[in-house]
Amino acid sequence: MPEKAVKWTDEQQDAIDSRGTVLVSAAAGSGKTAVLAQHVISLMTGDDAVDADRLLVLTFTRDAAAEMKKRIRDRLDELLADDPSNLSLLRQKQRLYSAHISTTDSFCSSLVREYFSALGVSPDFRIASDTELQTLAVKALDNAIEPFYTANSPDFRALLHAMSSNNTDNGLRKAVMEIHAFLQNQPFREEWLDALVSCYTERPFFETEWARELEQEMHTTIDMLIDKTERCLCETLPQLPQKYGDLFAPFFTMDLKSLRELRDALYVEGFQGWCLSGKKLFGDSYLPLPDTDKAAQRGKTALFKEAYTCREQVRAAVLENMGAEQEQQELGGLMVTLCELIRAYDRELELIKTRRNIRTFSDVSLLAVRLLAQACAEQEAVYHTGGFAYRPTPLARELSGRFHQVILDEYQDVNLIQEVLYNCVSDEGKNLFMVGDVKQSIYGFRQSKAKLFADRQKAYPPFDRQHPRYPATIFLNKNFRSRREVCDTVNYIFSLIMPSYRQEEYLDPGARYPKNPQCDTEIALIEKKNFSEELSVTALEAKYTAGRILDLMQSGFTVSDKNGQRPLRFGDIAVLMRAKAASKSDEDTKQKGSAEFVRQLSRYGIPAYCEESENFFDTKEIRLLLNMLRVIDNPSNDIALLAVLMSPLYGFTPDGLPVMR
Repeated sequence: MPEKAVKWTDEQQDAIDSRGTVLVSAAAGSGKTAVLAQHVISLMTGDDAVDADRLLVLTFTRDAAAEMKKRIRDRLDELLADDPSNLSLLRQKQRLYSAHISTTDSFCSSLVREYFSALGVSPDFRIASDTELQTLAVKALDNAIEPFYTANSPDFRALLHAMSSNNTDNGLRKAVMEIHAFLQNQPFREEWLDALVSCYTERPFFETEWARELEQEMHTTIDMLIDKTERCLCETLPQLPQKYGDLFAPFFTMDLKSLRELRDALYVEGFQGWCLSGKKLFGDSYLPLPDTDKAAQRGKTALFKEAYTCREQVRAAVLENMGAEQEQQELGGLMVTLCELIRAYDRELELIKTRRNIRTFSDVSLLAVRLLAQACAEQEAVYHTGGFAYRPTPLARELSGRFHQVILDEYQDVNLIQEVLYNCVSDEGKNLFMVGDVKQSIYGFRQSKAKLFADRQKAYPPFDRQHPRYPATIFLNKNFRSRREVCDTVNYIFSLIMPSYRQEEYLDPGARYPKNPQCDTEIALIEKKNFSEELSVTALEAKYTAGRILDLMQSGFTVSDKNGQRPLRFGDIAVLMRAKAASKSDEDTKQKGSAEFVRQLSRYGIPAYCEESENFFDTKEIRLLLNMLRVIDNPSNDIALLAVLMSPLYGFTPDGLPVMR
């Protein structure tokens, strides 16, 4: 159906017509992409039309960017068909080819290449592959760590002892690489490392994040221990023989009194006062339980163990938190050394990448941050993101003047670097149009921060149609894709797991389907012991799924299409998986999850297909060649040698190999 024939809901029209900073909370199936494209069209064709190249539209994928361009171009073609002589529309279509509709990575890349001289980089860099980077990373870390071995400082020796085992430094190397990978998504890496070191060396323990976390945790822990101790006194001890009950009761009574004093100290004096009170109450003068007849204790093992464990939890909690301040001081030197090693590794890796004229997507994003944002003191800051204070550079202010509006898709999956960039290229946040759904955040493994979306939603009031004011939040919760049963299930689950899930965000079914009692939501819990076959977790899930599909096919289940109701077909069924790869708990971790599903479904006569993009280096043929090269490089590599000998090239069997050896 052409866009001009679409009947928009009131909320969709609000989003399309909005002109200030707006956060659109668009639920699944709410027509988000259509609304986003129509909003762009309304900007380009309204009374105060904005040229297409003065809009910055950023998406997460190239396909999404291409789809956005296509929708806008098709709509312009429709308008031109009705009014072929409209010069404004003709100009907009021409300018669309130079419009900034792309992924954030592409935008950063074009920015870095345009201002390469200010950054001191070559404009013809290429993006390195993951395999190439792995090799370079090992070489860079070797170069970085060697001077630390040469200096052999006490702090470095302590760091090695703390993070390595089995006479290797693999643990330390792994930590350096993991922290460095984390830093690739931090907009101000040096400041992040400085802040980390200062937590150990400059700030008093009771002003650190750990102290605040521990204080929040102890509020819950103290209440739990008081409740447990009261139950030990009232329920457990009375069930022990009287002589033991009389013997232990004074100790638990004293503990209960001390715990209540600790709770009062925590509320009145804070965490520091709590630790001081705990030292007095549960320090060296703490009396252990008397040693009694073990045979009598065994007679009431469960009851006595509950009482004894409760008392030990009390003391352990107190002593653990009392020692945290001392641990902070002891770790200070180690953290300074670790951060120095991370910086040295980063410098070595940067030198290698510069010599080869290669970059990563993260490198390009960080170079864009250098162009647009400048870390500064709190009093000079324009923005605060992720605990960092910063302000736009002169170049950022110039760029923000080019764009009438900055339009962001999938805002729930932005990370801190992207948030800094978006702030700096917008007019101090006054012309942002952000669309997303916090329930659909899927890039946590890339350090996306759904909290950024939630914080803006909390800060922006709901849009008032009668008295429009900005910034504002517009909720698109009408779902035009799913049945009521699906919407109700989603609402129920998210209302339990997301305390901030508001009534405005509840999915409201907008599609009309005929009633079908077979469409109720079903949750299946699979227990391995119920299956006689020794199958992997993925295979068991696939087997169960195959059974449900066959049941549906045989039950006369019907589906809706444009011609009404018809019997279910295999092609109507989709199996959605969290990841294509098998889970780590699977016995056969090398087996791809989706491939196993296809195999199991096929066994039951169910036609199945999956677009499985297997890694080139994971294919059997390439693994064989790589193992041959490993054997040539190192004939003592037994694992690679066995893999080659047992391959079709040589055909040795497991029984024959021990004889040959």
